[in-house]
Amino acid sequence: MALEPSGGLRAGERVLWASRRSLLHYHRRLLASALILALSFAVVALAAQGLPYLFPLSLPLYLVGIFTALSARASASTHRYYITGQRVIEEHLRLGRTIREAPLTQVSEIELRQGALGRLFDYGTLIFRLTGGAHIEFRGIRHPEAARRALLEAPKAA
Repeated sequence: MALEPSGGLRAGERVLWASRRSLLHYHRRLLASALILALSFAVVALAAQGLPYLFPLSLPLYLVGIFTALSARASASTHRYYITGQRVIEEHLRLGRTIREAPLTQVSEIELRQGALGRLFDYGTLIFRLTGGAHIEFRGIRHPEAARRALLEAPKAA
């Protein structure tokens, strides 16, 4: 992963922390994909056991299972998050491009959200509340506590 936002860095600015979404953030989608793929293989096995009318169902199930897994991977790799000495940056780069950023001076509160799986596998969501009521979310990031520490130490590093 590039250690620099797609819009570049400002003069004297450096990246203190960078990440993408964790693939584990998509655990529900990946579990559904695995179940659909298992079902497609079960349909092939049943067709081989004398139920040939089930065989046409196997290919669509297989394709849906593969597409579901690939879409989770694509979504995880297109979300990028950065903390620099001057700002927090959220990028979504798929077909289009969405970039949200805010100066560190506007961050008024940091909220860390982790479910049971997130605590177990060390991923979660950081919400940066900004003055004026807006917020920026780093959803499903790996090592959210490290990102929070990087933000808290950013004024010292700048």
